[in-house]
Amino acid sequence: MSTTFNIIPTKIDNSLTFQNVLTLAKQTLENQLDKLSINLSINISVNIHHDKEQYVNSINLDTKFIWTENEYAWFTVDKSNGGTDAYCQKLSGNLSDWDTYIEDTLDNVNMTPQLKQQIIDCEYEWYFRRSAGQSPLMSIAYGHLTAAVAKLTEGYIYTYDGAWHDNIFPATAEQLLEVYFYPDKAKDAADYEWVTRCIEGLKSDFASR
Repeated sequence: MSTTFNIIPTKIDNSLTFQNVLTLAKQTLENQLDKLSINLSINISVNIHHDKEQYVNSINLDTKFIWTENEYAWFTVDKSNGGTDAYCQKLSGNLSDWDTYIEDTLDNVNMTPQLKQQIIDCEYEWYFRRSAGQSPLMSIAYGHLTAAVAKLTEGYIYTYDGAWHDNIFPATAEQLLEVYFYPDKAKDAADYEWVTRCIEGLKSDFASR
């Protein structure tokens, strides 16, 4: 089983580079680890894979955070196994009715004509996928990478498959980071138990190194 976070941007400018996504995700992730009493410095890396694994390419991190639909970006954290894959899709290639899609997906957002046009003009959306069995650190990083893209694009995050509490979506980067992977923000007992177990496992893992 896997879960996904999708991001619909409202702007794309020169600040949206791979480097800025990695830098911002590292910063917010380390801030959260510190709040959870985990003193850990991490580095996040990325490369581009062909979707049929015909090639794996290194990239210039100063380039724009866009790649083709027959590729995916693979993000890893240096102190963790596994990774998260991300996909970049051009809206014009997949949607026949942008207005309906935007309004249905962002139903709780004050959708002015100007904001709708900004989204349409961006032409892209992204989604990050977390597969089952990922490490606790990678599971946390997945949310921070999502939030970094949303922050840089002033975008909205949503999920169709329960990647996090449904009642917060669509969410801004700040709204996701306020609750993501904090036990006291859990929606129910099962969620609290899972998040707590992941965090305690992470503390135990790095305390023994």
